[in-house]
Amino acid sequence: MEDFKDIGDMNILAGIHYTTEKRKPISALSIDIHPQYDADIFANDVAIITLA
Repeated sequence: MEDFKDIGDMNILAGIHYTTEKRKPISALSIDIHPQYDADIFANDVAIITLA
């Protein structure tokens, strides 16, 4: 997650497994990464993304 300097750079595509329906990106308002996330061993690799 260090790659994201601005949360506005992140878009979410929901429903990508439905190929017959149109899908549109949803902006992310915030992302809360687990406070004990460890990228070296992928421990606690969860986050909550709040959508616009």
